[in-house]
Amino acid sequence: MNYNVSEVVSGIFCITQYVLKNCPTNCYVLRAEKYNYIIDTGFGSESSEILLRVTDEKKPIRVINTHFHWDHIWGNHVFKKEEIISSMKTAQYIDKYWDEMIELNKKYIRGKAEKFLPNVISEGEIKFSEDGVLIFPSQGHTKDGISVFYEREKILFVGDNIGDDEINIVPELETDNEAYMKALKKYLSMDPFLILSGHNSEKKIDFILKILERLKE
Repeated sequence: MNYNVSEVVSGIFCITQYVLKNCPTNCYVLRAEKYNYIIDTGFGSESSEILLRVTDEKKPIRVINTHFHWDHIWGNHVFKKEEIISSMKTAQYIDKYWDEMIELNKKYIRGKAEKFLPNVISEGEIKFSEDGVLIFPSQGHTKDGISVFYEREKILFVGDNIGDDEINIVPELETDNEAYMKALKKYLSMDPFLILSGHNSEKKIDFILKILERLKE
C-alpha cells in the first residue's frame, strides 16, 4: 500500500493512505498518557497493521470509529481484543450495510476485511478523564457521526465532517444543514488549535468559519 506516516504534533500521528484516486484517506494514532487511541481503521488489515506500528506498545489500545463508511472501518477486525467505540447508529449501519459496501468497493480492500462491530457504544458523550479525551455526537456528513477532542493539546478529530479539499469545503451531507451547523458550532465552542479530518489536510478554526459562511449563502 502507498502510504505516509507523519507526526502532526507530539504524540499524534497521521497515517495517510493513497487508495482512492485523488482522495487521500487519513487515520490517526493518539498516544495519550494511559492509552493509545486509534481513530478509524482504514481499508482493511494492512491499514490496521500500519496503525499498530505507530502505537506505544506499553499502552493498551482504544479504537474509535468516527462513522460507518467502509474506508474508515474495514480494519476493525484486527482489534477484536480491544475496545472499539462508536455511536449506536454506526454499529447498526455497519451491520446493515456491510455486504453492500463490500460488493460495491471490494477493489479497495487492502489485506483482509472482516465484519467486526464496535463493542463500546456511545449514545451521548464519553469522556476518558485519565487522558483528557472527549467523544461526542456530530451529525452532518452522516447521521451516525462522532468526533474526538483531545483536550490537553486542543486537537479536534472530525472524521469526514469537513470537506475533502479547499474547493469542496462542505462535505456531502446526510443530515439537514441545521443538524450540521449544530456540530460546527460545537466545534467552535471548543476553540481547537488544530482540526484533523478523514481526507483533508490539517486545518485551523477559520476553516469551520468558512464552512458556516458557505452554508449561509
